[in-house]
Amino acid sequence: MAQRNFTKQVLKSVVKCPFVKSGAISKESMKDTGVMLRAATLCPHLSKYGDESYQCRRPQSSSKVKCPFVKSGALAKDGLNDKELVDSVASLCPHLSQHENTSVKVPVAAAPSKPKFDKKYTDTFAAEVEKIKAEGRYRIFADLERKAGNFPVANCHNAETGEVKPVLGWCSNDYLGMGQHPSVIGAMVDAARSCGTGAGGTRNISGTNHYHVLLEKELASLHNKEAALVFSSCYVANETTLTTMSKMLPGSILFSDSHNHASMIQGIRNGTWERKIYSHNDLDELESLLAKEPLDRPKIIAFESVNSMEGTVAPMREIAALAEKYQALTFVDEVHAVGMYGPGGAGVAARDAC
Repeated sequence: MAQRNFTKQVLKSVVKCPFVKSGAISKESMKDTGVMLRAATLCPHLSKYGDESYQCRRPQSSSKVKCPFVKSGALAKDGLNDKELVDSVASLCPHLSQHENTSVKVPVAAAPSKPKFDKKYTDTFAAEVEKIKAEGRYRIFADLERKAGNFPVANCHNAETGEVKPVLGWCSNDYLGMGQHPSVIGAMVDAARSCGTGAGGTRNISGTNHYHVLLEKELASLHNKEAALVFSSCYVANETTLTTMSKMLPGSILFSDSHNHASMIQGIRNGTWERKIYSHNDLDELESLLAKEPLDRPKIIAFESVNSMEGTVAPMREIAALAEKYQALTFVDEVHAVGMYGPGGAGVAARDAC
């Protein structure tokens, strides 16, 4: 009865016995009371489940071998010279079975392979990429190397063939080629040599680069505003500003031109306001939407002065007049107008004095 109870205790427990953990004693062998009793006389972990008749022996000496019986002291170092004893223990221990004083060989159990939990994630992402490819939306970007001083010529690199051929890059928004102007390049080189490169952190942590402060002052003066704030890109500027505005104007409604840039659309979607879309540059539709809202409700009209895709110019004076009539703010993206229109290149709003 005691032996059966012993086996039941072992099977129901997460024992620390190295024989069980290494696989030297299989699950089937664990059901054999004789095997387990013999192991208990050698293993201090198993022996705690039995009575004194098969308690673990703990000789004082030990060895540097990996055998847990030797390391725990259950098998004395002198006992390694006893071939019969070593053979008896080696039948249970894969480490001791490698000892020179035994012919018994027990293979070391291979560590169980861990299932790759991330496979479900990679499969999901891979399926999404294939879906995008099937829909014709998968993008492979042109690998272009612009040539300073030779605007708008660039070298196009083909990653598959290694071929390099010259192309004309008319799609850039650097309309006047100022990014390659010797004065601009010289100023950038001087600033890099003076202050180094990289921001070194956010403004909150590392402060604002002095050249950025000077740039913001110049931009504010160009657009006749109190102040300016430089973002890392126009996309970030549109998205961040529109999202923030919505949270500052609870209960507001935004009227968006149907051809607005993706950065504006993303900022509008991230916002908390109600949204209405009017046809591109359609003043009649815009006014009909504005007229349906209470005069005191916060309203914003968002559009581009020069549309990024169509190249059309918005009727700025008329939109400004509607905004004043229905007490609405205007949010205007002038990224494709600054430098091209208005006094000093200040944009369409400056050109139309609105």
